[in-house]
Amino acid sequence: MNITRTCYPCFIRQAENEIRGSGLSEDEGNLVLGQLKDMFENMGAELTPVDVSVLIHARMLESGGSEDPYAEMKQVSTDRALEMRDRVLDRLRSSKDPLFESALVSMAGNVMDYGAMNQLDMDATLSRMEENGLGIDDHGAFRKAVISSKDAVFLLDNSGEAVFDGLLMAEMVRVNPTLRIRAYAKRRPLLNDVTVEDALASGLGDIGNVELMALPEDGWIKPDMLKRLSRGAMIVSKGQGNYENLSGEKGIFFLLVVKCPVIGEHLGAEVGDMVLKYSS
Repeated sequence: MNITRTCYPCFIRQAENEIRGSGLSEDEGNLVLGQLKDMFENMGAELTPVDVSVLIHARMLESGGSEDPYAEMKQVSTDRALEMRDRVLDRLRSSKDPLFESALVSMAGNVMDYGAMNQLDMDATLSRMEENGLGIDDHGAFRKAVISSKDAVFLLDNSGEAVFDGLLMAEMVRVNPTLRIRAYAKRRPLLNDVTVEDALASGLGDIGNVELMALPEDGWIKPDMLKRLSRGAMIVSKGQGNYENLSGEKGIFFLLVVKCPVIGEHLGAEVGDMVLKYSS
């Protein structure tokens, strides 16, 4: 999906966040922000939102900014998720449907993208979902795919959230012990997305039948790259960024929380909805 004018306030917020974590002086940051605003005004409508995020980060690096301006935010998110992990595991073990519950936990973890210092209350988030239901609910197809698949590709999203993605992958393997999962993280830091190093700190290297890998190229995965990597495997895609790049592709399970009206309109869901959508 391509950018619209309503995306620009988010681009400005991203740029300001990167400046704060970049180590640039106030004058340097103001100069870069002015250059980025000029760039935004002249961008082609064929770009996707994640394309613009890559351009913003590249401009920060050219200006001498930190390679990982979200490092502290990512560490806080991961630490908070790890603190919640045992309590969430207890919830899964007592559930009548651990696979569905672990998918909900993975989706609820996507809320951490709102900022590492948010007060994510997993129990409250899940209780609201259980009361209101999912905005899009294809978990029946998801279960069938887990049971019948030999291989799966899991596209990771944010740091912190990755801890809960690990619980989902472990449950997928418990349901189908022959399932082999390749979990893909970013090659290099980009926003608060999880890198291989971040994923290892989240415990994803300790899950049986799960191989943790870096995407073969920088940035978000593109459709042609996914075709080369998946080759008939079940595909699980976490978060809005991956959805923005892959929304036109078939055979993907998208798990996310809707965080902006543009995504909501594209999906046919409301902001705040949890979505488990199969693109058939």
